[in-house]
Amino acid sequence: MYGAEILSHSPFSTSAMAMVVIDSVLYLWWYDRQGAIQTYGLDFIEDLPHFLVLLLALQCLPPKGWGKVDALECPLRIKGQYGEMGIKLGERLVRHWGIQGRATNILEVKPESFPPCIPSKLKEQLECQGMVGKLLWVQSKRVLESEILEEIPKRMVGIPEEDQAAVKGHIPDLIASKTFPECETRKIREDLGIGVEDIENRVLILSIFRKLKPITELEYDDFWRAWWDCVLCHLVLWKIGIRHRDISAGNLMYYRHRGRVMGVLNDYDLSTLIRPGYEEGPTGTDRTGTVPFMALDLLESSALAGNVEHQYQHDFEAFLWVLTWITHRYQEGRMIPNAPFNAWIADHQQCRDKKNSYQADLVKNKPLPPPTPSHESVWWKCGKILLRTSFFTSADYENLPEAGDYFNRMKKDIEDSGKDLTVNSLDEL
Repeated sequence: MYGAEILSHSPFSTSAMAMVVIDSVLYLWWYDRQGAIQTYGLDFIEDLPHFLVLLLALQCLPPKGWGKVDALECPLRIKGQYGEMGIKLGERLVRHWGIQGRATNILEVKPESFPPCIPSKLKEQLECQGMVGKLLWVQSKRVLESEILEEIPKRMVGIPEEDQAAVKGHIPDLIASKTFPECETRKIREDLGIGVEDIENRVLILSIFRKLKPITELEYDDFWRAWWDCVLCHLVLWKIGIRHRDISAGNLMYYRHRGRVMGVLNDYDLSTLIRPGYEEGPTGTDRTGTVPFMALDLLESSALAGNVEHQYQHDFEAFLWVLTWITHRYQEGRMIPNAPFNAWIADHQQCRDKKNSYQADLVKNKPLPPPTPSHESVWWKCGKILLRTSFFTSADYENLPEAGDYFNRMKKDIEDSGKDLTVNSLDEL
């Protein structure tokens, strides 16, 4: 608990230490985003000289030894595709509590200076909409989000114009990114000689983006348009070998361009790149995702053991669970009191059982929590139809090997519901 509190107190804390005393035996604990390390016990009565040496060593520790890194002091100089810019990190918008993992923190970013060659239009947008900084600890074995976002335009060359329109303006604008190699969790473990080959090394990354708003703020047709924009963007990215792998309510965002809502598929920290013949990063059977929105097939014990390949249908199903979640829990941009589906925030098996039960009741037209008033039109015309017709078993998935085949089946259901399916093209606005 103490380690989690110290690491969560400031987004710039890279590590924490604590002493645990049992009788006359002292244990020193080290906490960082890879986990915890415990020393052997030291009896400070029987081994007083070594205890005094320990106290002296702790007294002589530099700030870095206490989890404070000079490289994170503001203002920061950070390089991007348009050159170097100066920034100052401000208020924390999203806070992570805990020890191990990505520990994502979102902070306000105030520009100290812009790169000289930044396009004037983009500069105006950033000054108007603002910027945010995403500070997180990523696994060193993963492809970085910045690399994936830089790869997308390269893979869009030569694809149909309709597909290009589905992506352009619907992925986050990465302004700059910086890696802090001095903050790798590997270093202390190498020094101590503990499990260097098998460790889950993490390194600190700061990425600067144009500020977006959560899709949960939207209502009526604006919500539908933003959700559908994200679905279309995801399909094209899948076709060109970009696997998002973490469709959730928190990763669907939007902004307004000339008064029109533009949905954005956000957060590529768990994404992978597929190249001909192999996949970079984690394998296609690795489980990633946010539990309440994961496909039922991926919540099976066999999938958790890595025996089910992640397919397009799984991500599309996640979009449907997001649609269900938001249309029943948000009204006028705010979560309603006693919102339904809290039981989905559970472990994999419990979540699967609850969602299986919900789906069965939906098919049988049993009484269920109603959608909120601002989302009724979306749910009754589209969401309910999709939920009742789209969930397949693993065997069914094998009969629809191509993402386009599955998508076209779902698209027909949406068209039959009377919803607008045109692409929100940035170029046409």
